[in-house]
Amino acid sequence: MKTRWVNYNQAQECFKVRQEVFVEEQGFSKEGEFDTIDSISHHLEFIVEDEVVATCRIFIEEDTQTYHCGRICVLKKCRSLGLGSKIMEGARLKVIELGGKGIELSAQVSAKPFYAKCGYTEFGGVHYDEGCPHIMMQLVFN
Repeated sequence: MKTRWVNYNQAQECFKVRQEVFVEEQGFSKEGEFDTIDSISHHLEFIVEDEVVATCRIFIEEDTQTYHCGRICVLKKCRSLGLGSKIMEGARLKVIELGGKGIELSAQVSAKPFYAKCGYTEFGGVHYDEGCPHIMMQLVFN
């Protein structure tokens, strides 16, 4: 398995993973999945046997030292490989490298226990993204 961070112009394989997971599998709209934030984000690729199978993106919140991590997904056929935890660790290390002080994310409520295992704590109330309940979670660095 290999990983690498890519920019928007190099992220086409990441977008294919997101298309498969969020649009085709989970039913989110293509218009909602792909937005202008992609162009200002760092995109993480996890590559198994020359195929990108997992991804996330990070971008800095304006006027803060907090990064937002989102579009975290793993292809269904690779979900038993423990890549979710590796994605979150990769994002944490990249944010530290970039000088960030923490990470926030908007988690699907069903995934809240996973993010809690990764050290994230919830804040704020439930909000809805295309009818799916989400909760804000954060990881603050010491």
